Amino acid sequence: MARKQSITKEVIQEAALSLARQEGLEAVTARRVAAQANCSTQPIFRAYENMADLQDDVIRLAGEFFADYYEKAPKDSAIPFVDLGITYIRFATEHENLFRILFVSHYKKHASTYEFINGGEKMYVLKELKKVEGVPAQKAGMIFSSIWTFVNGMACMSLNGDLDMDETEIREELGRIYEALRKA
Repeated sequence: MARKQSITKEVIQEAALSLARQEGLEAVTARRVAAQANCSTQPIFRAYENMADLQDDVIRLAGEFFADYYEKAPKDSAIPFVDLGITYIRFATEHENLFRILFVSHYKKHASTYEFINGGEKMYVLKELKKVEGVPAQKAGMIFSSIWTFVNGMACMSLNGDLDMDETEIREELGRIYEALRKA
């Protein structure tokens, strides 16, 4: 009778994601994941042909984590892109290593930064674009691109400890930028 497999692919993924959250994707090695999952490396290589495949799953799971994080975040601004931007900056501050994996690194070969921000099929950006009133779709896209440049800069500044604005100030600045771009 075959021995029951107690270390599942999901257990391996949870251990790998936990390591990535704590230390970054570089920490997701067979030995480190095995130690985190309290097993040998054998179950890892039964579930995955190689570590690159496991790291791809970690990136996908990090994207799902961001989407879930955004879903649970408060959405109290009537101004388009503000809630998404604030959540993105907050994610950078609270989940630095996952933020780096998704939005700063070279790791993501299957999805772009935009796809992660957009939440895949949840289409967060498209929903925000639809809130932009009184301008053609092309201009709404330009407004998003301009605002996102600011938001991404603020998120990266938070990674370095250089962000000197609080959330209220960021909200106000995003509102000013939005209004100026919409009227331009």
